[in-house]
Amino acid sequence: MITLLRGLKMAKDSGLWPCEVEIDTQTIVNLIESPGSPLSDIGLVIKDIELFLESSPACTVAFIPRSANMVAHSLAKLGLSVDNDCFSEEDYPPVVVLFLLGDCLSLM
Repeated sequence: MITLLRGLKMAKDSGLWPCEVEIDTQTIVNLIESPGSPLSDIGLVIKDIELFLESSPACTVAFIPRSANMVAHSLAKLGLSVDNDCFSEEDYPPVVVLFLLGDCLSLM
């Protein structure tokens, strides 16, 4: 959930706002959409996410099954092994092409 919060902050700071976020965890979407946040550290993160979303009603978070976006899942797994933040508006890591090709081949 912290990744989602950081992604929303990055999107807003980069001018990529409003945005549509698709995640593969229904539980997180349910927590964001339910009234009231849990009374825990997770609840604080959920509240921050809700505040971001309230600042732009056109911005949404939706559940999408992992099988519907394996490229995003593969990039998220890769991100777990990266120690620093990486962001580029023009270039993309070459590994993205490999993930996209793998996704295309799986459709054939």
